[in-house]
Amino acid sequence: MKIKKSALAAVVLASIVLVGFVGCQQNEKKAPVTATLSIENFALDIDPAEVNYIDIKFSSPMDNNYGGYTYWDDSEQIITGAKLMNSSVWRIYVDLNYGQSYKFCLNYREQDDKYQWRDIYGTYLQETPIEFSTRESPSHPTKHSITLEDAVIEFSDNNENWPNSQQILLSLKHDLHHEVLKSGDEVEITYKVFSNYNIKNIRANIVDRSRSVNYWKILNNNEKDLVFVDSLEASVGEDKKYKEGKLTFKIDTDMATVVSLQLFADYGPNTDNPELANLGFATITH
Repeated sequence: MKIKKSALAAVVLASIVLVGFVGCQQNEKKAPVTATLSIENFALDIDPAEVNYIDIKFSSPMDNNYGGYTYWDDSEQIITGAKLMNSSVWRIYVDLNYGQSYKFCLNYREQDDKYQWRDIYGTYLQETPIEFSTRESPSHPTKHSITLEDAVIEFSDNNENWPNSQQILLSLKHDLHHEVLKSGDEVEITYKVFSNYNIKNIRANIVDRSRSVNYWKILNNNEKDLVFVDSLEASVGEDKKYKEGKLTFKIDTDMATVVSLQLFADYGPNTDNPELANLGFATITH
């Protein structure tokens, strides 16, 4: 169980760990300030496609020098931003998945005082739990078709034990339209790529990057390290050397919530590549 705090003025984030949480308990401060939500609290069928943000409306103008929230499990990963819309409304931007439950709390009793919401008169907000679940994903197994195009990405340095290789992780969350991957699903990716560097090959996996799996779990275990590109020649200026293809990943693990595509570039055994390579995705004419 983890707690996330965000200082409102600068949206400063920090984390601490609590033990023995049994529920969002009543704060010892007897505060009359209350809050209402733009969604139904404790709802069980929120549609992720219809909710991009949650407004929290306070019953009194708030002091913007204080404020934060507490989260449990992977709930914090859905928050993409937060800001005070006016003195009485705080908006948190969210990126929800189907078939998930989320749990937050404002003014949780074990938060540091500087993260406790209070109004301009110094009156504290009463402890406010925010809990809801999203509706189930469409029927499974499902085939997800994704086209990667019109982008240039930069690989990052890999482990020193593999000096001639680099990798990149591309989030597929929006491409999956908020759906949660389950065993039996297929993810088909279509692409046309070019690079500024000679690459022996690029291999690929679909991975779950959620906190619940310690930020790393390959979802296509039965067929790992699929060949994404074989022998890609460097492009120079307008002289583009393309490789295109279509790759299908068969998912064998349930409930992937933070899905990314891992691309692992190999430059060969005798290649010294001191700089990071770029990988471009060209427009595909349908």
